[in-house]
Amino acid sequence: MDLQHYYDHHWRELPEGEVDFDRLRMIISRVQPGTRVLEAGCGPGFLAKLLKDRGADVVGTDVSRFGTE
Repeated sequence: MDLQHYYDHHWRELPEGEVDFDRLRMIISRVQPGTRVLEAGCGPGFLAKLLKDRGADVVGTDVSRFGTE
């Protein structure tokens, strides 16, 4: 299975409204501004963006290139 192709397709087909932002907000509430965060498997970066907006120093990585194209 080609994981990059699978996740590129997954993220293109997932409506943004189906992302569980309540769960993501619960995660970011535990991260202090200035904290360095590595998000492995970040997809298009929904959580990474919220963490950055909170003031975290974020690096995200994913096999999918969706969101960077």
